[in-house]
Amino acid sequence: MPALIDALRREGAGDVVVFVGGVVPQQDYAMLETAGVAGIYGPGRNAIANLRDGTARRIVKPGQVFNRIHVDDIARAIAASMSADHAGGVFNVCDDEPAPPQDVVTCAAEIIDITPPPEIPFEQATLSPMAASFWTSSKRVSNRKLRQELGVDLAYPTYREGLAALALKG
Repeated sequence: MPALIDALRREGAGDVVVFVGGVVPQQDYAMLETAGVAGIYGPGRNAIANLRDGTARRIVKPGQVFNRIHVDDIARAIAASMSADHAGGVFNVCDDEPAPPQDVVTCAAEIIDITPPPEIPFEQATLSPMAASFWTSSKRVSNRKLRQELGVDLAYPTYREGLAALALKG
């Protein structure tokens, strides 16, 4: 959360109060998906960090894709929604490119010039119940409304730009 708060300040929305706490109960997952929540990444929480600490895995489930969003772009979306004159509604805060999770890990490995971990077929992966629930769906989400109605210009339109920037920051 510190990264989100810092990003909000950089976007001129330092007066936004961010409340965080607890674990999202499973019965709320569908609501979050409907609300357009994408996989959040940023400093300390990304495929490069996972590779460096030895926790990255390339689990492959054919056809499984989802969008992501860099914490800085969440801040841009919040700032834009606060300053825009719009009717409201739900805005999908996500990047431009839904992609398979294993592709993100491979890209991160290429950026930091290491060999990616081996691919693991989904059927052979050992997953916690929460992790397994992630793999039950595949989502392609559009951010068209975010871009057109709020005028949000993503700093990191795909995971490639976001990971490259994170690698530069160490």
